[in-house]
Amino acid sequence: MASSAVGAAVAAVAVLLLLAPGAEPIGLWLPPPTGGGGRLGGAAAPGRYLTQEERWMDQTLDHFNPTVESRSPTTASSFVDLCCAVTLHQFGLWLCRNLVNLYPSIVSSVRTKRIGTELARPRPHWHNRLILKLGEFMEFEDAKEISVLFHRFHVSFTFDNAIPMFMSRTHNVHETFGPHKKAIGTSADHRQFKQRYYEFLDYYRAPKGPIFLYICGESSCNGIPNSYLAVMAKKFGAAVVSPEHRYYGKSSPFESLTTENLRFLSSKQALFDLAVFRQYYQETLNAKYNRSGADSSWFVFGGSYAGALSAWFRLKFPHLTCGSLASSGVVLSVYNYTDFDKQIGESAGPECKAALQETTKLVDGQLQSGRNAVKQLFGASTLANDGDFLFLLADAAAIAFQYGNPDALCSPIVEAKKNGTDLVETFARYVKDYYIGTFGASVASYDQEYLKNTTPPPAESAYRLWWYQVCSEVAYFQVAPKNDSVRSAKIDTRYHLDLCRNVFGEGVYPDVFMTNLYYGGTRIAGSKIVFANGSQDPWRHASKQKSSKELPSYLIECSNCGHCSDLSGCPQAPSHIEGDSSNCSSPEAVNKVRKQIVDHIDLWLSECQEQGHDNEPLLGSRWSIATY
Repeated sequence: MASSAVGAAVAAVAVLLLLAPGAEPIGLWLPPPTGGGGRLGGAAAPGRYLTQEERWMDQTLDHFNPTVESRSPTTASSFVDLCCAVTLHQFGLWLCRNLVNLYPSIVSSVRTKRIGTELARPRPHWHNRLILKLGEFMEFEDAKEISVLFHRFHVSFTFDNAIPMFMSRTHNVHETFGPHKKAIGTSADHRQFKQRYYEFLDYYRAPKGPIFLYICGESSCNGIPNSYLAVMAKKFGAAVVSPEHRYYGKSSPFESLTTENLRFLSSKQALFDLAVFRQYYQETLNAKYNRSGADSSWFVFGGSYAGALSAWFRLKFPHLTCGSLASSGVVLSVYNYTDFDKQIGESAGPECKAALQETTKLVDGQLQSGRNAVKQLFGASTLANDGDFLFLLADAAAIAFQYGNPDALCSPIVEAKKNGTDLVETFARYVKDYYIGTFGASVASYDQEYLKNTTPPPAESAYRLWWYQVCSEVAYFQVAPKNDSVRSAKIDTRYHLDLCRNVFGEGVYPDVFMTNLYYGGTRIAGSKIVFANGSQDPWRHASKQKSSKELPSYLIECSNCGHCSDLSGCPQAPSHIEGDSSNCSSPEAVNKVRKQIVDHIDLWLSECQEQGHDNEPLLGSRWSIATY
């Protein structure tokens, strides 16, 4: 069948699937730059880390070992026959009949007997199975076309246990299905690289205490933070270990970060890294304490993108952890993440929001008139691309609310508006003094020409690496809403897509449809995962905020509760020793959620013990050895 015919058939399926019952729309995030040289992101403050002693393990570059099977070209008849063969209830029959009406020339290909056989088997989520089979039978280019068309028609699907059978070339994902292995993308690469990790045993009640696995995310991992994680480790007598994310910091497989060399950078590879590390460290611990075959109770922690990894690890490897904490865990990939800007406006309040919007309008006007002197005012004259400059300003404003320092921005800019002082100059002082000076943001990291550098020093590689993950997998494009935006309207979808193409070349784009299909988005079908979000955090709309028994979710409500407040305290930058909550506008709100988190950990570790893990309860309760 010609490619155009396949496209037309798929488009027909897409339109019809829009009417499918029980479906949920699929949405799409990017955390702020981390590290830097400011007073918040530079050298470690005393007591900031539990340990910074580096350890190393050998990690596999490509965890997938596929064999490529030849597949015959797809025909119109096989397409419709396939549709009919995998539809699983009466709506499926209606779908097939409509396809046949659209393509009468291939009526003869429909095998009525197979339709009846399949429809007699009542199974849920027939549309997921249809997609899986389509990907299995279609040629690669056609499968890619299917993905694009489903995006175009805004098709919605339920996610329960759905695993994508087709991916774009940039995904390099290989999954095992049934007796055969299907591979789409590059072949397996069994080279290894050195992965850095950290170990902290001061609180460990050896040899039977639990193991807390703290996931380092999208930045260089410089140690195990002395956050509220340390308090929980004391309570449970836990060892704490923390591996660095592949490619970041000192754990890069390649010296040159070309687009080709970045093909093994994905959340899926990172999850397998965690599984391999978990097994490696368990064996290391067993050897240390002469305990052959013992299996400790593990619990996984992470914040932000690492919070999503924490949830996804429990989803994909439930036998390797008793549970997970997803602190500000952004499990929903979002293409146009307009809720980010909307939350900034809500968190700012009417006066501050109005002042920020007026400032944005003034800056846009100066750029429009060709007055590039405004860039020099912000210390950003090196940013030739106006979009890069405006993105810097948008991030600078957002960071005040995201990390619990709203007064640092709102107090001076609201005062300037009341007094008739120059708003642009006032905002420029905030950007230079706080965002660049105190927070440690790098102006150069917003320059697309800088992001093209394939050999940055390890301390600066995170910018290019995270943008690759954004452009190839999760998106989280922080675009301006159509109305009432705080950021410039020039920060739109086209800006992000142009950046991805300019920095990484043609063919790199974020297939968020497949990312959400693979993990489930906010309908993640896992268990024993606790989610926590701060009420002022613009990322919370990409997290799971609806609570359930197996997936409890808590919102910490206070005026300076932002990103990862449950672990970091207030404000969230700089981090506070043991996540001190005394500076939160409502310490009670933070402490209440922390107690609920500890209760879940206590219960789930206890259930692990009952299921055969070789731990034993400690004083006072099932696990904890200290009072709240």
